[in-house]
Amino acid sequence: MAVGPEKDHAGENLTQPSTNEVQPTDLADPWKYKRAFPVQKVIKDKPTDKTAYLGLNKTLKMRFNWRDNFGNRLRGKGLGLEFNIRYFDYLVPLSQWPHTDINYEFIRDPAADSNFQINFLFHAANEYSIGSDEKNIDELSAEVNALMDKVSADLSLYEKSLDQIKQQDVDLSFTVSLTPDLENGYPRSDHGVLKSGLMKYLAKIINEIENYIKDLEIYLKQIEAGTPAVLSKIAEVAYTWTEEVTDSNSNNIFPLEVEFSIQRNGGLVDPAFTHVPQVQRVKTQIKTRSENLPIPITENEADYSSYVEQLNALRLPAPVAQKFNLGNTHLSVRQKDGLEWQVTSPQKNYVIRADNKILYWHDTMIGLSRLAESFEALYSGSKVTAAYTRGTQQQEVWIVRFKTAGNKAGINFNILYDQALFYAPQPLSTHLESLSEVPIYPHADYGVVP
Repeated sequence: MAVGPEKDHAGENLTQPSTNEVQPTDLADPWKYKRAFPVQKVIKDKPTDKTAYLGLNKTLKMRFNWRDNFGNRLRGKGLGLEFNIRYFDYLVPLSQWPHTDINYEFIRDPAADSNFQINFLFHAANEYSIGSDEKNIDELSAEVNALMDKVSADLSLYEKSLDQIKQQDVDLSFTVSLTPDLENGYPRSDHGVLKSGLMKYLAKIINEIENYIKDLEIYLKQIEAGTPAVLSKIAEVAYTWTEEVTDSNSNNIFPLEVEFSIQRNGGLVDPAFTHVPQVQRVKTQIKTRSENLPIPITENEADYSSYVEQLNALRLPAPVAQKFNLGNTHLSVRQKDGLEWQVTSPQKNYVIRADNKILYWHDTMIGLSRLAESFEALYSGSKVTAAYTRGTQQQEVWIVRFKTAGNKAGINFNILYDQALFYAPQPLSTHLESLSEVPIYPHADYGVVP
């Protein structure tokens, strides 16, 4: 809370008192108030569980009075103000969880009585790593400190996500376009099982990152002391949610969409922020599972290094192009985060990823093929097809029904030759042609032609 006029500086730290000197010209400016009062410091009987939402839905009462330099106060209670503590921060969507891959797949699991699952996988071993040890102590120390800052930032974001989700009024749900009538998610997610599972998943990630930071600190002390040091890889964390999804969509053509929502439903959003969607609810579109195909490389590390050097130079290695029948024509390669390279062909995008001295070819089409096989086995009469959003490389999955499936009449046709009234001439071509000296005759009405 501001105690006087101050200059407005973008990005200033609200937890620290303003250091702006008040100039005479500032006295005519309007006062600016900002949320900076640490409400948690005045709350009694604080719970042991650390949270940023202490005092939520409670009223903070404040009283102000005048006091002179000698400590004398004016009589009376003074000015009183009341603040109702409500939400005003953005919810963190799943898409912003660092190094967590989220995908869905249709697969029958008799043990879980389900045919659909959402997979969560935290894997940061490639991103949380130190480059070559062949550096001097200063360079290596700087790299470790930079990595520690990055890991600490990820830890803060995961802690914030867990703190938001564990609030009682926050609900998690997902929808699948196969069942459009279930707008608020599937029954199993309404019983808190999904929320409980994701809270445990986040807690495990936080624990792994905290342990990794401790390992980084030990590693830094060892290299600064000149002793041999080995930094272990951070462990993966996985969670899978299963559900039985029925097909009640009445359309014959519709996109296959899976959407995950995090929503505050207790009416506790600050009235000044009810018009901001991200404070009330955030949604994440989940994509289908892709596949990482290993690229054969000889065991000679020099060959692996040669592949990486070529990719770093934004060139596709010839053996890789030959393996996947791409050739080097009409391909562009660009560096992504870490040891990942984006390869763009006229048809689609690929990702080449290095992991533990192995190159992986990230192919979404293989994932789509498996999705089609499993989906069409579960839902008779429906077919899976893929399309790209016009003007982008974003891939969409669509469901098309070509024939009757149960009580659903799909797209179908039948040519009744014995009932034909007119016949069209055979076309000159079934694709675009550029022809010269083709006679064009003016239209004439010759009546009905038998």
